[in-house]
Amino acid sequence: MKRVLVFGVFDGLHEGHQHILNEARRYGDYLIVALALDETVRSLKKKDPFYTFEDRKKHLLSHDSVDEVIAGDQTLLSWHSLKDANPDVVAIGWDQDKLKDALREHLDATGLSIKIETIQHLPRGQH
Repeated sequence: MKRVLVFGVFDGLHEGHQHILNEARRYGDYLIVALALDETVRSLKKKDPFYTFEDRKKHLLSHDSVDEVIAGDQTLLSWHSLKDANPDVVAIGWDQDKLKDALREHLDATGLSIKIETIQHLPRGQH
């Protein structure tokens, strides 16, 4: 079974989020979402999430492509959620360049052989 991990806030499942989830699932058989904690959202976005962690988790678990939701790292880039998920592939959104660079650096430093795939933006006119 090929495990895929995707990171995100997913504060409401709009068409862009659904596109990311559907595309990420295409890279494997089992999709895991590392969902940002409320405190992490506040730190990153300088505002409270609209939905709580538990509500966002419920929304994600109701999506056909999602098999499991785990808590994202309490400390950004500590990679605990990566270790917990033990993926074969990490799918990164087109707008997550900093995350992709940090992940590649971590994988190079640790020698982990996890493939990184970039999900392309939903084509114009389809959102």
